[in-house]
Amino acid sequence: MNDNVLIPYRNREKWGFCKPDKAIVIPCNYDDVDWFQEGIAKVKKNEKYGFINKEGLTITHCIYDWVWNFNNGHVAVQKNGKWGVINKEGKEVVSCIYDGADYEYGGIGVDNHSIYNDKFKEGYARVKKNGKYGFINKEGKEVIHCIYNYAHNFHEDYARVNKNDKWGFINKEGIEVIPCIYNKVSDFHEGYARAGKNGKCGYINISGVKYWED
Repeated sequence: MNDNVLIPYRNREKWGFCKPDKAIVIPCNYDDVDWFQEGIAKVKKNEKYGFINKEGLTITHCIYDWVWNFNNGHVAVQKNGKWGVINKEGKEVVSCIYDGADYEYGGIGVDNHSIYNDKFKEGYARVKKNGKYGFINKEGKEVIHCIYNYAHNFHEDYARVNKNDKWGFINKEGIEVIPCIYNKVSDFHEGYARAGKNGKCGYINISGVKYWED
């Protein structure tokens, strides 16, 4: 048994933390608390969420509609219905402006706004804003603007994107290296991707060369 673990402790309707011997370390001032992860715990007060450290000091006040647990020093947070990311100092490294994002920091699911731990893929993460998809880098900068109906994560340096119900590929500069003209496409595998159009399919390379005959 770890004698240093801090255990969520309830005193009537309020929560705090105690040691295994029930010695109170952080007073029961919160409506709810969660386990410490990476030295930081999620706490709830007046229907809003924030974070504290193991000394009971506030990392962020309870101002968020919803938050998740820290992962790799960051966490996804929701404020006014929009999602962003904060670090362990409580700074918003990604502003709360997105409908959703795939983020390794307790990532935000783009399809149904639920949360799952989806990692950055090749240095980029999908984000959704105003119903459109784009990508941010690990500094939180929107490097590819949210202009696509849908987008998949980068794979072999290219990402599948959908525009006007057609599929193509972009590179990490946001250039459409394969125009959005296909009904469906797969990720590239060793430089080749499956593509379908007008009921037929075959393989293409990154230059758009078609490996089929009709």
